[in-house]
Amino acid sequence: MGRTGWNTQWQALGLGADELRVYEALLDVPVPASRTALAQHLGLTVRRVTNALDHLADRRFTTRPGAPGCPWRWPPPPPCAT
Repeated sequence: MGRTGWNTQWQALGLGADELRVYEALLDVPVPASRTALAQHLGLTVRRVTNALDHLADRRFTTRPGAPGCPWRWPPPPPCAT
């Protein structure tokens, strides 16, 4: 499926280009990534990455960080169980 198909599907879910880029970055990192690391990697501001992560977490594409006091790390999405 081409990029257009992906964009159409993401738009149908109410997600935009930032969410798609952040989600793809999460799939590429072997360990949970910080917002700052993702922002630097993607060339986005930390605020845009944070907003994208919030939207992704609201739709359960990723999970929010753990307990208070733990570093803000966003785990990549779990693999699909098929």
